[in-house]
Amino acid sequence: VAYGAGDLRLIEDCLMASGQFHSVAVRPEGRKLVVEVDEINDRPGRIDLGLAYDSRDGVVGTLSFERYNLFPGTYGAIHLTFAREVRGLETHLYHADLGGGFGLGLDTLYRKTSFGDQGFDHDRILFEPYLAYGLGDGGRLELGLGYRRDELSNVAAGASALFAAEQGTVRAPYLRLGFQ
Repeated sequence: VAYGAGDLRLIEDCLMASGQFHSVAVRPEGRKLVVEVDEINDRPGRIDLGLAYDSRDGVVGTLSFERYNLFPGTYGAIHLTFAREVRGLETHLYHADLGGGFGLGLDTLYRKTSFGDQGFDHDRILFEPYLAYGLGDGGRLELGLGYRRDELSNVAAGASALFAAEQGTVRAPYLRLGFQ
Protein backbone atom coordinates (compact mmCIF):
# COMPACT_ATOMS: atom_id res chain seq x y z
CA VAL A 1 0.00 0.00 0.00
CA ALA A 2 1.38 3.40 -0.91
CA TYR A 3 0.76 5.84 1.93
CA GLY A 4 0.82 9.56 1.31
CA ALA A 5 2.05 12.19 3.79
CA GLY A 6 -1.54 12.84 4.95
CA ASP A 7 -2.14 9.12 5.56
CA LEU A 8 1.04 8.83 7.63
CA ARG A 9 0.02 11.87 9.69
CA LEU A 10 -3.43 10.33 10.34
CA ILE A 11 -1.82 7.04 11.47
CA GLU A 12 0.48 8.97 13.85
CA ASP A 13 -2.46 11.02 15.18
CA CYS A 14 -4.51 7.86 15.76
CA LEU A 15 -1.66 6.18 17.66
CA MET A 16 -1.01 9.33 19.76
CA ALA A 17 -4.73 9.58 20.58
CA SER A 18 -4.51 6.18 22.29
CA GLY A 19 -2.70 7.87 25.20
CA GLN A 20 -0.09 5.11 25.31
CA PHE A 21 2.86 6.92 23.71
CA HIS A 22 5.11 9.93 24.37
CA SER A 23 5.92 10.11 20.65
CA VAL A 24 5.09 8.29 17.42
CA ALA A 25 6.90 8.34 14.07
CA VAL A 26 5.62 6.48 11.01
CA ARG A 27 7.61 6.21 7.77
CA PRO A 28 7.75 3.94 4.75
CA GLU A 29 10.96 2.01 4.08
CA GLY A 30 10.67 0.25 0.77
CA ARG A 31 7.78 -2.21 1.06
CA LYS A 32 7.62 -1.87 4.85
CA LEU A 33 5.85 0.63 7.07
CA VAL A 34 8.07 1.42 10.09
CA VAL A 35 6.32 2.57 13.26
CA GLU A 36 8.58 3.91 16.05
CA VAL A 37 6.99 4.69 19.39
CA ASP A 38 8.14 5.85 22.80
CA GLU A 39 5.72 4.17 25.20
CA ILE A 40 4.40 5.77 28.36
CA ASN A 41 5.27 3.61 31.33
CA ASP A 42 1.84 2.90 32.75
CA ARG A 43 2.62 -0.04 34.97
CA PRO A 44 -0.05 -0.13 37.64
CA GLY A 45 2.46 0.02 40.47
CA ARG A 46 2.35 -2.16 43.51
CA ILE A 47 0.96 -2.31 46.99
CA ASP A 48 2.64 -4.46 49.64
CA LEU A 49 1.12 -5.13 53.02
CA GLY A 50 3.11 -6.99 55.66
CA LEU A 51 2.01 -8.13 59.08
CA ALA A 52 4.16 -10.27 61.32
CA TYR A 53 4.54 -11.20 64.94
CA ASP A 54 7.96 -11.22 66.52
CA SER A 55 8.33 -12.81 69.98
CA ARG A 56 10.47 -9.89 71.13
CA ASP A 57 8.99 -6.94 69.20
CA GLY A 58 5.34 -7.99 69.05
CA VAL A 59 3.28 -7.05 66.00
CA VAL A 60 5.26 -5.54 63.13
CA GLY A 61 3.48 -4.08 60.13
CA THR A 62 4.44 -2.44 56.87
CA LEU A 63 2.47 -0.85 54.06
CA SER A 64 4.15 0.18 50.83
CA PHE A 65 2.73 1.75 47.69
CA GLU A 66 4.61 2.76 44.57
CA ARG A 67 3.53 3.78 41.11
CA TYR A 68 5.16 5.05 37.96
CA ASN A 69 3.08 7.82 36.40
CA LEU A 70 1.34 8.57 39.68
CA PHE A 71 1.08 11.99 38.04
CA PRO A 72 2.08 12.32 34.37
CA GLY A 73 5.77 11.38 34.14
CA THR A 74 6.13 11.18 37.92
CA TYR A 75 7.10 8.25 40.16
CA GLY A 76 5.54 8.21 43.63
CA ALA A 77 6.03 5.96 46.65
CA ILE A 78 4.86 5.78 50.26
CA HIS A 79 6.22 3.40 52.89
CA LEU A 80 4.67 3.05 56.37
CA THR A 81 6.23 1.06 59.22
CA PHE A 82 4.60 0.42 62.54
CA ALA A 83 5.72 -1.62 65.50
CA ARG A 84 6.03 -1.12 69.24
CA GLU A 85 9.55 0.30 68.93
CA VAL A 86 9.55 1.81 65.41
CA ARG A 87 7.03 3.97 63.58
CA GLY A 88 7.74 5.68 60.30
CA LEU A 89 6.47 7.30 57.14
CA GLU A 90 8.64 7.76 54.07
CA THR A 91 7.55 9.37 50.76
CA HIS A 92 9.22 9.84 47.38
CA LEU A 93 8.19 11.82 44.31
CA TYR A 94 10.36 12.08 41.21
CA HIS A 95 9.64 13.73 37.87
CA ALA A 96 12.29 12.65 35.38
CA ASP A 97 11.58 14.84 32.37
CA LEU A 98 12.33 18.51 32.99
CA GLY A 99 14.28 18.58 29.74
CA GLY A 100 17.97 18.40 29.01
CA GLY A 101 18.35 15.20 31.05
CA PHE A 102 17.24 16.88 34.31
CA GLY A 103 14.68 15.63 36.82
CA LEU A 104 13.23 16.94 40.07
CA GLY A 105 12.46 14.96 43.21
CA LEU A 106 11.19 15.30 46.75
CA ASP A 107 11.91 12.85 49.57
CA THR A 108 10.40 13.08 53.06
CA LEU A 109 10.86 10.96 56.16
CA TYR A 110 9.40 10.75 59.64
CA ARG A 111 10.73 8.03 61.95
CA LYS A 112 10.27 7.56 65.68
CA THR A 113 12.27 4.85 67.42
CA SER A 114 12.05 3.84 71.03
CA PHE A 115 14.15 0.74 71.62
CA GLY A 116 14.03 -0.25 75.27
CA ASP A 117 17.62 -1.53 75.23
CA GLN A 118 19.08 1.75 73.87
CA GLY A 119 18.13 3.99 76.78
CA PHE A 120 16.71 6.84 74.65
CA ASP A 121 14.05 7.75 72.10
CA HIS A 122 14.91 9.22 68.71
CA ASP A 123 12.67 11.22 66.35
CA ARG A 124 13.85 12.18 62.86
CA ILE A 125 12.19 14.35 60.23
CA LEU A 126 13.76 14.94 56.80
CA PHE A 127 12.48 17.07 53.94
CA GLU A 128 14.64 17.11 50.80
CA PRO A 129 13.92 18.49 47.35
CA TYR A 130 16.63 17.55 44.86
CA LEU A 131 17.69 18.08 41.28
CA ALA A 132 18.89 15.08 39.28
CA TYR A 133 20.79 14.73 36.04
CA GLY A 134 20.48 11.47 34.07
CA LEU A 135 23.69 9.86 32.88
CA GLY A 136 23.84 7.90 29.65
CA ASP A 137 24.57 4.57 31.36
CA GLY A 138 21.32 4.55 33.38
CA GLY A 139 22.75 6.24 36.46
CA ARG A 140 22.09 9.74 37.69
CA LEU A 141 23.71 12.50 39.71
CA GLU A 142 21.63 14.13 42.44
CA LEU A 143 22.01 17.40 44.31
CA GLY A 144 19.67 17.89 47.25
CA LEU A 145 19.19 20.73 49.69
CA GLY A 146 17.25 19.42 52.65
CA TYR A 147 16.12 20.16 56.17
CA ARG A 148 16.44 17.78 59.08
CA ARG A 149 15.19 17.69 62.62
CA ASP A 150 16.63 15.11 65.02
CA GLU A 151 15.47 14.81 68.60
CA LEU A 152 17.06 12.60 71.24
CA SER A 153 14.80 12.36 74.30
CA ASN A 154 13.88 10.22 77.31
CA VAL A 155 17.50 9.36 78.02
CA ALA A 156 17.56 6.76 80.78
CA ALA A 157 19.40 7.53 84.02
CA GLY A 158 21.91 4.70 83.47
CA ALA A 159 22.55 5.50 79.80
CA SER A 160 25.88 6.63 78.39
CA ALA A 161 27.02 10.14 79.32
CA LEU A 162 27.32 10.78 75.58
CA PHE A 163 23.56 10.23 75.16
CA ALA A 164 22.86 12.61 78.03
CA ALA A 165 25.09 15.25 76.42
CA GLU A 166 23.38 14.79 73.03
CA GLN A 167 19.85 14.96 74.45
CA GLY A 168 17.81 17.68 72.79
CA THR A 169 16.82 18.75 69.30
CA VAL A 170 18.98 19.58 66.28
CA ARG A 171 17.40 21.49 63.42
CA ALA A 172 19.62 22.13 60.41
CA PRO A 173 19.71 22.35 56.64
CA TYR A 174 21.96 19.94 54.78
CA LEU A 175 23.39 19.48 51.32
CA ARG A 176 23.51 16.06 49.66
CA LEU A 177 25.41 15.04 46.54
CA GLY A 178 24.59 11.56 45.34
CA PHE A 179 25.21 9.14 42.52
CA GLN A 180 22.89 6.26 41.64
